[in-house]
Amino acid sequence: MSETTAGAVTLYRAWDVDDGLLYIGQTSNLKKRQAEHRRSSEWFARAVRWTTEEYPDREAALVAEAAAIAAERPEFNIGGQPPRPPTAEELAAAEARVNEWVEAQLANAPPLSAHQRNVIRNALAEPAEVSR
Repeated sequence: MSETTAGAVTLYRAWDVDDGLLYIGQTSNLKKRQAEHRRSSEWFARAVRWTTEEYPDREAALVAEAAAIAAERPEFNIGGQPPRPPTAEELAAAEARVNEWVEAQLANAPPLSAHQRNVIRNALAEPAEVSR
């Protein structure tokens, strides 16, 4: 797991030894959130692997979290369902903010060739697949 960019929010997934998805959450401080889960979550002892995705702000992470919970149905999220699935408009707005954030990150990155920038943009434009 890498350090989170200032202001960014991490969407995380906890997996068990059989690659079963236990939990999906979001936080601005993953180490602190893991410590909270360690103290209060019945599934924590089963978590052997964590995967993360970074989002530019809380709103984008919340939309991504709700969509992921609805699509992936982790064992321990409340009823396996988000309170409300995100609307198409919310998903589009979150995607636009993520794209703006990526462009800002690329603008501040060390010099990259046009080809390298295009590879990054194309990779980010493709729908993410969760490996199990």
